[in-house]
Amino acid sequence: MRRAARRLVGSVVGALTCASAVAVLAGEGAPGFGVTDIMDAMVVPPSDALFGVGRAEPDSEQAWISLRHQAVILGEAGRALTAPGRSRGADWDAWSVAMSDAAESAARAIDARDVDAVLFAGGDIIESCTGCHRVYLPLDG
Repeated sequence: MRRAARRLVGSVVGALTCASAVAVLAGEGAPGFGVTDIMDAMVVPPSDALFGVGRAEPDSEQAWISLRHQAVILGEAGRALTAPGRSRGADWDAWSVAMSDAAESAARAIDARDVDAVLFAGGDIIESCTGCHRVYLPLDG
């Protein structure tokens, strides 16, 4: 009886592993949400919040904490964009990592309550986004 149960479990695990491998090879291996979802939920709002420091500095401890949360989300979004099924190759991954690195710089600047450094990190975020979009989201056609 145990042997039959083990075979059944082994067969199910094997089938799921095979199906997962086929999905990854077909470009469907990203866990959960797609690139557009990540951009809309985890890249655009946090980057807008970080860029907003140029218009209005955080005016309370809670505002600084909320801003730091946005930097964390943006940093993790860059990592999520490099997942199998989302990655478009080495250049894509490099731009995504650059965005994560810039978000981490922003978080350190937020921890120091250094508005100028947050804005400087924002420039690095813009550079990573525009560099990637030139290749993967061209606006000229």
